[in-house]
Amino acid sequence: MSIKDVLMGVPDYREFMSIDELNESSLLLDERHPEVVRLFKLGESARGEPIYALRVGEGALKAVLIGFPHPNEPIGSLTIEYLSNRLAEDEGLRREL
Repeated sequence: MSIKDVLMGVPDYREFMSIDELNESSLLLDERHPEVVRLFKLGESARGEPIYALRVGEGALKAVLIGFPHPNEPIGSLTIEYLSNRLAEDEGLRREL
């Protein structure tokens, strides 16, 4: 598995995801891959909305991806959508990282 393989697997997204859509997708990923995925609530936003974290796999190396650091930066939703699914479904990729 090379980084090129990972990059070539990125879908041809046509629109960004909302926070609600990303949360729903993360919940479904957690349900489909309970052996490697864990979705949990980190806290709440200033407006009382839940803030979730998604952990995929185990290991010494960690990476943090932020989905919506600012309202005008929605690309994070697609980054998290693709990478979390790819990592959950590809044990070999999880081992390489």
